[in-house]
Amino acid sequence: MVLPPWKPERNYNYQEDLMKNLKEAYEEIDAKVHRELDVDLEEMLKNVSLVHSWLNLDDKENKKKLFTPPLQRQRAEFVRDILLQWGRAYNIKKLAVMGCGQLYLEWVLMYRMDELGLRCICSVDKKASSIREGIKDNKYNYNRVMSVLQKRVAMPCVIEAYLGSILELDGRVADADAVVATEVIEHMPIEDATKFCLMVLTQIQPKMFVASTPNAEYNTAFGLEPGKFRHTDHKFEFDRQQFQDWIDELMKEVDELYEYEIRFVGQTDGYEELQGATQFVIFRLKDIYPAPKSKELLSVRNYKLADHYVIYHGLRHFEFHTVLSAIIQYIHCNYDEIRMQSENVSSSLIVVPCEAVLKLCNFPAFLLEQNKINIYQTFRWKSELMWDLVSVTRICADMYFVMSRADSVEETIRMLATIQQRFSF
Repeated sequence: MVLPPWKPERNYNYQEDLMKNLKEAYEEIDAKVHRELDVDLEEMLKNVSLVHSWLNLDDKENKKKLFTPPLQRQRAEFVRDILLQWGRAYNIKKLAVMGCGQLYLEWVLMYRMDELGLRCICSVDKKASSIREGIKDNKYNYNRVMSVLQKRVAMPCVIEAYLGSILELDGRVADADAVVATEVIEHMPIEDATKFCLMVLTQIQPKMFVASTPNAEYNTAFGLEPGKFRHTDHKFEFDRQQFQDWIDELMKEVDELYEYEIRFVGQTDGYEELQGATQFVIFRLKDIYPAPKSKELLSVRNYKLADHYVIYHGLRHFEFHTVLSAIIQYIHCNYDEIRMQSENVSSSLIVVPCEAVLKLCNFPAFLLEQNKINIYQTFRWKSELMWDLVSVTRICADMYFVMSRADSVEETIRMLATIQQRFSF
């Protein structure tokens, strides 16, 4: 029997789009992580005593444990779920977090980054101390869960932290697909809050803009007297009708561009009629294919790059799929030789040289150079899932893939293709 010519069909494909995207992603990351920072946060804050914001005694949301999970967590998870719901449809790759504080939202997003599909998060805040502590905590938390994240298949994501005023526009956030500002606008005069939101909606024009602010009517749950604000540094707090009226004024400027909805987060027993402690507005662009930004806008620089780090995901599924494709191709193209070897030695095994398979894999050099690819670990990791059908064995000085032969070489190819299809992504 002579097998037909090799055809790289669905079960044998090399995930060319993924390879191309990986190459672009890693080249972009290499360029970003080698940039010099604009400010040295450690030097800037070496004589500053830091106090975490959640220890602020004026924080009424944390003074009484009314919410489970805490209200800050509920807000971050709400934003995460909105991005999960709409991110793929709107092709959201770049997120800007305006007024990021200690990067709590970024920490929550990190655990679902593979599902979100984000490639870059630009976090902006005017407080150097908040950025420094947030970056420090997030790097620590990332190192703790790195082994879990690297078992998932996803593009790497760069987190960039910028020092600057969100009332000023910077070209590095001007091309963001989505913008988030949670519990930010109430910290500035209402005129500035309006200016900020209109800047986002008319100049950045993201596909999605998510903003939140306290529901002033819910302050009674915290034991506050009428007219008292939830935090001492708040400049205003809207009740539900005031929030609606304010959004209506914004929509007069952007009604042709955006649609919106209002949602509430944070409930506790006895206050259901107030809907929620936090009120969100979600603006969605009516045309999900906006016009590209001008070079002049993208070249504006008002922020200072304070720090950055990269969330890497694993490539094991990708390696496994690609190597298995190459093994199938090798057996297919060397069918007569392999069949004769098996018949001559009456062996139940098929032996394939690793070197030949790696040549067929054609992994990008940048992945090999950065030690992102390790096929031997990958196949040890997959051995239980494959019922030890394929293993890596050293014979003398060379490495070989060794697999159990089914009733025929043709049946072995069919079994390998079935396994590959099961573990494709």
